[in-house]
Amino acid sequence: MNIISKVIMGVALASALSIIFLPLHASADPQVTVAQKRAEAPEFELNDLKGEPVRLSQFRGKVVVVNFWATWCAPCKQEIPHLNKMLKTYKDQGLVILTISTDSPQTQSQVGRLARRWKTRTLLDPEGRVVAQLNPRGIAPYTLIVDRGGKIAFDHDGYHSGDEVKMEAAVKAILAEK
Repeated sequence: MNIISKVIMGVALASALSIIFLPLHASADPQVTVAQKRAEAPEFELNDLKGEPVRLSQFRGKVVVVNFWATWCAPCKQEIPHLNKMLKTYKDQGLVILTISTDSPQTQSQVGRLARRWKTRTLLDPEGRVVAQLNPRGIAPYTLIVDRGGKIAFDHDGYHSGDEVKMEAAVKAILAEK
């Protein structure tokens, strides 16, 4: 067997293995972190669209979904309607959703136009201070769920159809905690 045949067989084997094991990896659900292992969520303060300051700590005792998004991010625009639906369903159980726009000053004028359609509370982070603190890789969308005690219970980056089901399951589990 010559070297080219060996390379082709190696590539074929690697492809076959990836097809076999990809479904196992793709179906792996993000998990809620065990309460004893959760890290404290760093405090932050940002202004909302009305210019009012909002601090994470003002929602202590509630479950807070913190979602980083941008106007240029198509997956973000697909995910936020699902967050709105969750907010409507679980608000009375103590759910708060903060959507943090990571838009730069050049595109920030578009934020209000989009965010006014949503029921979430939209905050502005034009300097990227909170992004650097909570989302240092700068992924959009990126979502954290902070438990009633102010600790990070769940995080998820990106959005693909079906992620909203996993996120809702995480929200329900965290809301149910004592």
